[in-house]
Amino acid sequence: MKVGDIVRQSGKLLRMTKGGKPIKPSQMLGVVLAIEPLDPKFAAVQPKWAEHIGRPVKVMWNNGVVKENYAEGALEIVSEAR
Repeated sequence: MKVGDIVRQSGKLLRMTKGGKPIKPSQMLGVVLAIEPLDPKFAAVQPKWAEHIGRPVKVMWNNGVVKENYAEGALEIVSEAR
């Protein structure tokens, strides 16, 4: 994943339910604005979780909302930036 990629929620990292029934992940698209390095302390203490969750990502969704610290592992790339 890199800055400029178009992404959406993947549903691989977290599965939501309502009333015991699964909720599909949002189909909203967003653009990756920034990718922060993974906290080395977290990676040292919880290496498997760190690998699964990934780096913190800043995403601007197509509704104009910017979310910081989104888990890289919770996103899937729809279109790669050049």
